[in-house]
Parts: sequence; structure tokens; C-alpha cells
Amino acid sequence: MSGKGLLEMLKSIAFYSLIVFLAVSCIRNVTEPIPSDTEIVEIWDNGQPRVVRLFLVVDSVKTAVKEIQYHSNGIKSMEGPLENEVRHGMWKSYFEDGTLWSEGAFQKGLRHGKGIVYHPNGRKFIEGTYMLGERVGKWTWWDENGSVISESEAMKITIP
Repeated sequence: MSGKGLLEMLKSIAFYSLIVFLAVSCIRNVTEPIPSDTEIVEIWDNGQPRVVRLFLVVDSVKTAVKEIQYHSNGIKSMEGPLENEVRHGMWKSYFEDGTLWSEGAFQKGLRHGKGIVYHPNGRKFIEGTYMLGERVGKWTWWDENGSVISESEAMKITIP
């Protein structure tokens, strides 16, 4: 593929990513600002986008408001909102086949709130809570059939 063809393909991917994002935002009646610019930040060796950022542009100032990461096969690997260039809000990650792998909230770049990790079959694997980056409360682990295999209270480990 020529350099010009690759550039056109990347522009198309960025454009369609923005369209999907806007459509989902409208469906959910989201009142947050609508991104008006996209940028491919990283590219895989095979030419596929690796990291795409969506920006809100106000008075010529670009602010990153969302990041989408992709597996090398073009399937989305992770997505979530940004605030001040760090993760803030609900983030989701996906297996290479597009199945949900995990979801969890961030506050100012730190895990904060419930986090859930799933087995490839869609059943819960791990569930627990974070408070400003630290594990807190009850944590539960399940096997691939949905049976609880472990439960524990989160403990902070201090290394001297």
C-alpha cells in the first residue's frame, strides 16, 4: 500500500471512530462536550492505528477528551475519557476478539470505584473496589463456570 493510500485509510478510520462516538453519545443523551478533532497518536507496524485521541477544540485550544486503543488486528482494545491528559471516568478494555475484558472507573489517573475483570466467556473473573488507586473492601474471584473460588479483604502492603 502506498503512503498516500495508508494516510487515506488512517483518516477514514479516525473519521468513522468519531462518527461512532458521536452516535453513541447521542443515543445515551450525553450532555458532555462533543469532540471536534481526532488524532492518531500511535500506529502498529502493520499500519493499523494503535492509539487514537479525540479532542474538543474551543477557541483554537485542543483538549484531549477520550482515548481509544486498538489491537494490531484493528479491534478496539481499550477506551475511556480523559481529563487533564489522564484517565478520568469509566474505562473498558477488550480481548482481541472484541469481547469485554474489564471495566473500571478512574479519578484523576487513579483507579477509583468498582473494577470488574471478565473471563473470555463473559463471566466475571475478579470484582473489587479501588479508592484513589488502592484496593479496598471485599474482592471476589470466580472460575470460568461462575463459581466463587476466592474472597478476601483488600490489604495495603507496605514495603520497607
